[in-house]
Amino acid sequence: MNGALLAGPSKRATTASNSYTARRSTATGPCFQKKIRQPKQKRLPNPLSDAQVRDLLPRLKNPIYKACSTLIYACGLRAGEGTALEIGAIDGVKRQLRIIGKGNKERIVPLPQPVLDGLRKFWTTHKNPRWLFPNQAGDGPIGRGALSRAFTLAAREAGITGGTLHSLRHGYATKLIERGVNLGIVQILLGHGSIKTTTIYTHLTEPTRASLTRILDELMTGL
Repeated sequence: MNGALLAGPSKRATTASNSYTARRSTATGPCFQKKIRQPKQKRLPNPLSDAQVRDLLPRLKNPIYKACSTLIYACGLRAGEGTALEIGAIDGVKRQLRIIGKGNKERIVPLPQPVLDGLRKFWTTHKNPRWLFPNQAGDGPIGRGALSRAFTLAAREAGITGGTLHSLRHGYATKLIERGVNLGIVQILLGHGSIKTTTIYTHLTEPTRASLTRILDELMTGL
């Protein structure tokens, strides 16, 4: 039997093998390893029920915070859209709000009559010529952070876990869907699509607008 077949590797072969292993180890080190990002977890919305909203809103002792939170719920607004509203955004005759949303996009949303009546009464408490929800100095709107903190405290006081201002928006959408409002219409009202101001109401026929107004007036009575 040929002893060469049983013999170990030569010193030269071992050196070459070690050199290759070193190079391979270097090439697969941290700098060469592809980073695998974990997929983002999409959390389900946490809508507030109508009963929870009606229990929570009176706990906001600051009348400006209460009025703003009420409007956010009644019109499905983002927190920043609600706090930054100007008097000129309200069309009291048509009962509509003109909203400047993400990406500076405009949309029109229905303003329930009970909420409009409440806003008219509320405005007489400060009579700011520009801001619907002015700060203490009256030279700008209230801060979104301050409103959010006050809302979170009120939610905790009401025993609501995870209640945030955005939960009001989810609650608005949920109530409309539960009442049979078309998903496409809800999308328009929330401003999720890139819809130009001039075409918003072409998506809402007159019977749809009338039905939506009736539903919102009923849902938002007594806030």
